[in-house]
This record gives sequence, structure tokens and C-alpha cells, in this order.
Amino acid sequence: MKTKTFRLLILCPFGVYPPRSGGHRAIFENACFLARSGLEVVLYSYGLRRLEALRHFRSFRRMIAPGLTEYRYVSPWVWVDFLRRGRKGLPPLYAAEYIKRSLHGLPRHLASQSDVTVCESPWFFPLHPPGKPVLFVAHNVEVDLADQNTRAPHEARRKMAEIERTAWQESDAVVCLTEEDRKRLVELYGERPSLVIPVGVDSERMKPAPPDQRRQIRRRLGIDGKFVVLFTGSWHPPNRHALNRMMDWANEGGNSEILWVAAGSVGIRSRSRPGFIQTGALPDLSDWFHAADCAVNPLIEGSGLNVKMLHYFAYGLPVITTPFGARGLGIRNGVEAMIVGLHEFLATINELKHNPPLRTQLAENARRLAESVYSWDMVGNKRKALILTLLERARKPIDSSSPADSPAC
Repeated sequence: MKTKTFRLLILCPFGVYPPRSGGHRAIFENACFLARSGLEVVLYSYGLRRLEALRHFRSFRRMIAPGLTEYRYVSPWVWVDFLRRGRKGLPPLYAAEYIKRSLHGLPRHLASQSDVTVCESPWFFPLHPPGKPVLFVAHNVEVDLADQNTRAPHEARRKMAEIERTAWQESDAVVCLTEEDRKRLVELYGERPSLVIPVGVDSERMKPAPPDQRRQIRRRLGIDGKFVVLFTGSWHPPNRHALNRMMDWANEGGNSEILWVAAGSVGIRSRSRPGFIQTGALPDLSDWFHAADCAVNPLIEGSGLNVKMLHYFAYGLPVITTPFGARGLGIRNGVEAMIVGLHEFLATINELKHNPPLRTQLAENARRLAESVYSWDMVGNKRKALILTLLERARKPIDSSSPADSPAC
């Protein structure tokens, strides 16, 4: 008799394939891991990204990998939502309402055939199929992000708190990425069982380049003889604020041997200048990870876990971070990273520049941590075990029924 494949429905309020940021990878790589481990994974996502704006004008379906299929919702409601949020920096908190109004919303067969639903944000929690186990993954404390956004209207903040509270209180299980976020959600919405499971990193694909390859990459990028300080990020307000701090340090430092690089959509290529490169959005940042001498994370605001830190570690880079940027990672100052205040960043960069043994020690410890604690084999199996536990709980009433009442095989 053929064994039934468990079907997992992942609800995500933005497209994550191909991944272009840490947030994308946190969801996409987990979906890939679960598909490789034997689950049939359906990723239901919403809207279009800049690179897709002129490619799709209606909802579409595509096979991403064996066992992993994406359904992307695209309709005029997406543009209504985009205009409604405007430049206020709001998440798609009304997306579920628009999808429910649409004739081409969440396909019925996706809801009926799924065994467990994973909501990768609170915004799609209203879409989860009733009567099926649902796991809410709290990537951030959304109301805290709203409080940091001075452009967010009070009504939007109230709506965000309402949706986040519902997801926290009514889901069958909750996963937080950091203990700090878990405690904050308890403080906001009340005590409930919840787990802390961080995101992982693809430590097999993301790894240091051999010395010869690294030299070739640096030569191709035209950065020979420079001490490269790397920052990566998306067009997310905390990242943009961190970029502004880097630009101030570049002006203060006055060291022509240091090359500052902001890689990813956090920067705008046309704003590059001598000594400071902004790459803009790129399909692949691996060359810059391989070319860098150290990486920085000068964040002091935001929520959740900084996925960029895991990427830095996996590529074997010595890292300088704020205490806020190190939250939830269990790292030690001077061991896996240099954890310092903003006023100490320039001095610490210069210390690393003139201390190759310290750079090597930090890089080796960081890489070891990525492999032993944060690889997807370690993290993904914890998430999968929780999903299977939810499934077994849901099926217990059926399994405990009498043989006469059980459906025939």
C-alpha cells in the first residue's frame, strides 16, 4: 500500500523565490528543506516584487523543486493594496481581506488537501483552512516594528495588534525566532505554549572561498589592496538607518585603504562614491561575501533574528555587531563575533584590520557555529518534528476510533 505523503501549506504574504534577502531565505530555504525531507510543500504567496512587476499580470503556479510548488496570488487588488500602503512602510496587513474578496483567492483544493498549515506571518492567519492544525511563525514582533515607524497611522497600528494577537492566541502552535521576541509577545498578548526555533542557513552552499578563488574574485571586482567592510540587507528601514551610520563612519575614518560595501537592495548603485560601494539589488551576493575581509551589523532597531548574521558566519567572515544585532544567537564577544556599541565600531574595524590572527579566530569560530547549530539539518528537523506532532495530534481521534468506525484502506 502506498504511503500517504503529508501535504504542508505555507502561507506567506510576499514572494520569496528567487530569494533576494535574508527574510526571503528564512522562508524559502526552510520550505526547500521540508520538501527534501519528504513532505509535499505548497507555498502560497502574495503580490509581485520589483524584478517581477512586468512579468506577471495574473496569478500563477510553478514548480520550484521536487516536492515544492508555489502558487502566487496576483490581481488588481495587489495594486490597490500597494497604493493603500503607499510610502508608509506598512506590511501587507490587509492582504487576506483582498484575497477573500477575490474570485481567484486561495484555491479550495489547496485548503482541502493540506494536512497542516504554516503561517509565516500574522497577516495571512485569517486564510488558514478551518479544522486543520495551524502553526504560526512569529518572525518579528510586528507592533514593535509599527511603533518604530513614525509614518504608520494609529489605525494601522491598532489593526496590526489585532491580527497579531489573533494569530498568537488562536494558532495550534507558535514558533518564535528569539527568546526576546517570545517574552515580548507573552507580555503583549498573554501566556501560551510557544517554542523558540531560529532560522537556519545553507552552510553547504554558503561557505568560504578557497584562497585562489577569493583572489580572483577580488581582482575581478577591482578591489585588490583594499580592506573590505561588508554590510548586506534589504530595503528595510532598520537596514537603511544602519547604512546611514556606515556612510558617517566612512566620512569620519578617512582611511583610503578601507572600502565600505553595502550589498543588496539596502543601497542604490548610483549613490556609490570613491571608498563606498552600494551594489543595489543583485541576484547573487556571494562574490561580495567571498571578497570581504570583515562584516558589520550596526543595527539598533527592528525585531526578530538578523538572518544576515547567519550568512556572515556561514561564509566565515569575522563580524562586528551591536548587542541588538546579536540578539537571539547565543554568541560571545571576542569568540564568535566582536559585540560592541556604535561608538566603538570604527576602532574595532581598525583593530581587525591590523590583527589577522584575531580575524582568523573569529571567522573559524563563526563558521563552526553556523555548521553545528544553525545548519538547516539542525534547525529544519526541529521545525519538521513540530509539524508532524501537530499532525499526529489532529489525527488522534481518528486513530483511537473502533475498527468498525475507521475508514477502509
